[in-house]
Order: sequence, then C-alpha cells, then structure tokens
Amino acid sequence: MPYPLTIVLSEGQSNHPEKRALESAVAEALSAEHGAEVLLTPNLYDLKPDGPTISTLKQTPRDLLVLSWLYPRAAHWTLDRVGVRGRVGESLLVAPDDEDEDDEDWDDAEKSRVADERELPNRRIYCIDWRIVQNATEVVDELRRIQEELAAENSASSWQTAWISGQASSESLARFQPR
Repeated sequence: MPYPLTIVLSEGQSNHPEKRALESAVAEALSAEHGAEVLLTPNLYDLKPDGPTISTLKQTPRDLLVLSWLYPRAAHWTLDRVGVRGRVGESLLVAPDDEDEDDEDWDDAEKSRVADERELPNRRIYCIDWRIVQNATEVVDELRRIQEELAAENSASSWQTAWISGQASSESLARFQPR
C-alpha cells in the first residue's frame, strides 16, 4: 500500500481558465491515487489562521504535499506562520533556475536561526509551485516518488527501532559478529 499523504491543492486567486483547468485535472488525477487525501483550498495566503482548513492541516499527522501559486519556500513559510509546521521535503519538480538556489542562499550555514531552535513535528512538507506544472501526470509521478521515498524511510526507521529495542534475531546478530 502506498505511503499515506495529505495533498493540499491551493487554488490561484484569479479565475484564469487555463489555471483552473490545470488545478481540476491535477485534483481529479490525484483523487484517484491510493493513500492520498486531497484537500482543495483557497490560496494559502488567503487562509485564516483560525479557519477550518488551517485547523485541519495542524491536526493531520501525515506528511503534506502542497501545490500552490507561491514559490515553494514562500508556501512553506506561509504555512509555518499559521502553525502548520514540518521539515522541508525536497521535491524534484522545481523550476530550472531554482535548482542551485539552496547553494547560494545557505553558504553561511553556521548562522543560528530561530527556526532551527523550534521543535518541528515528525513530518515533511513538500511544496510545489503550480507555475512549473505542465500536466497532471508529472504531479502524480512526483507523488508516487515521494510515497516510495517515505515508505522506504519508514521501513528503515522501523527496522532500526526494532533493532534498538532488542528484537533482532540470532541470524541478524550473527551477520555482525567479527570473524
């Protein structure tokens, strides 16, 4: 079974027919995917901090895949500002000129940041900019890639937890004994 995700489709502020058609096609394609809960919301910037959408997102323990008409970092910060927190998830759907952005912006990694001192929930938030999406298929492919990545991490994490808690079999222990 695919790794469960909550997908937030944040609509644009305009009623441009091409944008609405893309949002509808992606919503329809993602709704057919197993392990995905799809939420169609107004633009992230327009959501009220005490509104039902933000309350729902705060309460969900799942990892989030967010498509919005904001740049990915701005979408993450907008959600963080209203209390929807999580670690930044890396999406492969990025604009060609954004690929090297992290290298330039984070050269001074030793600086202390307030965001680094806050405790974050154990979930990731993957943000994708609608402007780079060409069709629903590429979003579905990215969803599946993220689900596979998270499932593999979850599997590795449960194996490590089982090992640490003393549930290793004698065969497992024998593999790690010096010869």
